[in-house]
Amino acid sequence: MARSRSFPPNLEIRRNGYYWRRRIPSAFSGVDRMAIGGGGSDIWTPSSKSLLCFSLRTNLPFKAKMLARRLTEM
Repeated sequence: MARSRSFPPNLEIRRNGYYWRRRIPSAFSGVDRMAIGGGGSDIWTPSSKSLLCFSLRTNLPFKAKMLARRLTEM
């Protein structure tokens, strides 16, 4: 199902309720992007993206919007 424009950008609806999903910025991912003592190889690849995904445990759009905004602010 396509995301509605009235929902916050990190909120998505699935069959069993609303979910909040967001990528972890690379600065906070815990992966050291500098090669240490090796032949200049980097262990981080663009395809290895970390995601946070939380079930909001609600089926009410108003409550889901409110929770998604709070999580996004944190």
